[in-house]
Amino acid sequence: MAGTPSRPVPSLPTLQEPAHNLPELPMVGEAMARQPLEQPTQPREPEDTVPKPVYFRKGDFGKYGMSRDCRGCEVAAQNLPWRAVHNNECTRIAAAMAADSDDATRVAAASKREDVFLVRTLERADSKKRKAQTESASSSSDAAPPMNPGGDAPTAEVLQTP
Repeated sequence: MAGTPSRPVPSLPTLQEPAHNLPELPMVGEAMARQPLEQPTQPREPEDTVPKPVYFRKGDFGKYGMSRDCRGCEVAAQNLPWRAVHNNECTRIAAAMAADSDDATRVAAASKREDVFLVRTLERADSKKRKAQTESASSSSDAAPPMNPGGDAPTAEVLQTP
């Protein structure tokens, strides 16, 4: 018997012994080369996420009732550990909450978040559009002027060489 339980194959190194005769593995990719990361030249704008609608609490369902055929209401009724999206029928709960003085602030805050998101999105789209228009206008003004701006055909005298 050549090996032992702690070292069944005597020719292979163990964890305690350094592996001197193993081939060196090649580096793959830039991340493996441990090159320092370059800092971005321009700071990135924080991207807005789409705001969530009004969050319905368990007390809201007791106060306003649940909607039929709504997976979100079913999950809330069964006290399951996950959440599901409510359907469009549940907008009646949000409308009833807006009419109630206690819950109106939550609905107003959610609608304000949506309004702010829409305004920011439209402002960014407008600024991108204006930037594209100014870039296209500046690039068209940089183009070479036409050879004959007057539109007249050159005369024979101009074409003759002395």
